[in-house]
Amino acid sequence: MDWSGIFNEIFSVIYNILYFGVIIGMIIIVILDNRNPVKTMAWILVLSFLPLVGLSFLFLLWKKHPPRKNYQQKKL
Repeated sequence: MDWSGIFNEIFSVIYNILYFGVIIGMIIIVILDNRNPVKTMAWILVLSFLPLVGLSFLFLLWKKHPPRKNYQQKKL
């Protein structure tokens, strides 16, 4: 019985599950952000076909929305 081959297969499966889980998670985050549909689709395509490049760009370019200010209406 070749234990190193078995361990390599197990680690390969675990790596693939984690890798694709991160990619799918980032796609879900992009979809839930409610941005322009064209930009959302572009991000999904980049993350699908170029995952490492897409994740790098997503972390570098993703801008967090500034907190919303509560403006009180002035009473006359």
